Amino acid sequence: MTKYERAVIRPILATVEKYQEFLTQPENLPQLAKLGFMFEKFWYAGRVAYGYEGRIKKGSSCENNPKYELGDTIKYLNRKIEDLVYDAWGMHVSNDPNHLTFEEIKNLILNGKELSDFEKRLRTPNKTFDEWVAVLTDPQYQYSQLYPDRRSVADHLLCTIGNGYGYSKESGMVFVEASGADQDQDIYGEWENSKFSPEIFAMVEKVLSTPELKLAIDAELEAVKQWEEERRKKDREEQMSWYKMLLPLINEKRKEAGKPEVTIDDPLLDEIKKKYVNELLKGNIAKRSEKTIYEYYPISNYSIITMFNKNTHPSYIKAGLEICEDIIANPPKDKKDFNQYQKDERIKMIKFAIDFIARWKKD
Repeated sequence: MTKYERAVIRPILATVEKYQEFLTQPENLPQLAKLGFMFEKFWYAGRVAYGYEGRIKKGSSCENNPKYELGDTIKYLNRKIEDLVYDAWGMHVSNDPNHLTFEEIKNLILNGKELSDFEKRLRTPNKTFDEWVAVLTDPQYQYSQLYPDRRSVADHLLCTIGNGYGYSKESGMVFVEASGADQDQDIYGEWENSKFSPEIFAMVEKVLSTPELKLAIDAELEAVKQWEEERRKKDREEQMSWYKMLLPLINEKRKEAGKPEVTIDDPLLDEIKKKYVNELLKGNIAKRSEKTIYEYYPISNYSIITMFNKNTHPSYIKAGLEICEDIIANPPKDKKDFNQYQKDERIKMIKFAIDFIARWKKD
């Protein structure tokens, strides 16, 4: 065990192990999620700063897979507790690099973060289908351009597979999976604003005062800036030909709007390109939604719509009926390049729709 792991990582894991029964009570899950956030952020900062390619000092800190660290270091009382701890960490795992300074992370841990009304609605557990429609189509939602209407939400939540949504057979609701343990992420609530119990808070303060931690997070942030600059440079080189083709069209539009022209090296070009691509994406999605025949994602045994049971909330049944009635009224059409398997899948989809309506439609 390295000095960094001994001072920063192990106190967090030892605390989770000691207070695992307390932390996995429903009312204390936000505290557990905040500890999961600390473990995730501090682990990768330690690897960048003190790992094999350490920017501060080359060593072996945090080179293990963090999920194995959780599994091998903590002795769990039961599987349910282990799953809750795993997801309290896993919900914070992201491909996006850390952009927070040490002071920002410290402030978040100690003082929390003000959440908007929309963020609170988005995190409400046990959402009905109508509540999902309301939040996913809200312009404040990061990916709202993917959900222009109710039908697109139904398609994504109930038909599409591998999208990070799960279904609870107990509550009969669709939820966002926190991580690999298939639990509702929203059970961890407004974890940013959770207050630690005195015993846990003492550990947190001690960890945050560790000099190596601040150095590690500073080093990671500097590395992120360098990586992103290198990536931007590479992306610009790869997209230069595309820019050259698009530039005359952009400048023509800007001229019509009374705006100055941009050059091939103008940083503003990146933002203009993003706006252009987003508008194009929105246009394509809108066109798809407006079609009389809506192409739903092929329904399989992994689609949530096939998992409905006696506990399924009526709002989801209603959405499922809308999907199936759509399919019956406008059955998926065979395309010339479809192979026999694809044609058979279309037949299965229509049969599923007929059976679903027969089972769930009430006279």
